[in-house]
Amino acid sequence: MKRFAWTILAPFSVQLLVLLAWYMLCRYEVFPPTLLIPPSLVWQTIIDLWNSGDLQTHMGWSLRRVGLGYSIGVTSGIAVGAALGSSRKLETWFGPTLDILKQVPVFAWAPMMIVFFGIEETSKLAFIAVACFYPVLLNTTQGVKNVQKKLLEVGEVFGLSRAQTFLRIVVPSALPPVLTGLRQSITLAWMAVVSAELMGAESGIGFFMTYSRQLFQMDGVIAGVLLVGAVGIVTNALFGGLQKWLVPWTGEVA
Repeated sequence: MKRFAWTILAPFSVQLLVLLAWYMLCRYEVFPPTLLIPPSLVWQTIIDLWNSGDLQTHMGWSLRRVGLGYSIGVTSGIAVGAALGSSRKLETWFGPTLDILKQVPVFAWAPMMIVFFGIEETSKLAFIAVACFYPVLLNTTQGVKNVQKKLLEVGEVFGLSRAQTFLRIVVPSALPPVLTGLRQSITLAWMAVVSAELMGAESGIGFFMTYSRQLFQMDGVIAGVLLVGAVGIVTNALFGGLQKWLVPWTGEVA
């Protein structure tokens, strides 16, 4: 019981300290009031955005982009990762090239995306997909490669076909690292969508933050940061719960 209470209260105590520090900095005007906005005003801005419908509109566009880009990226990552993990020849041929490409920071792809796809939705989705691709690719590849040989031997004893072996042995064994990759990718997807919307968009949380900055409305900028953080916490918690439910034998997940 004490451990549970500590697990719940410890993070909130740190957040309360951060909130208190924020309030004190504003109270004593350590920074100009036009730069660091009081928490109460930021909260009121969020309420006003909700009441006006702007919050739902911008968040809806960002969620749509994340959903589509994430789906494309992780689907491709799982497919390529499963192929590389299952075949030494494929890994020998394509592994080094993928290793080179994964060293490129995801934000370095942005100019190329804009050149090839413009600043419309396609470039944003491609940018998010690239950000999500590699974590899932690497985790899937390792998960498939690390399946215990004795499990595969048991499948052979029971006369399982190649497809049955993959579905009944490889998939369950590789599932924990794949889920870890999916969880990592959703975080990167939110980073990517905000960055893509900052570079050029007419809707979305990133666009709202840029628009607020241009008007020097720092309450809007801070509100956008907090909203993205809140969505990130929720999605991370959902993926953590999904991971515990699907692979309970792995124990506590990070």
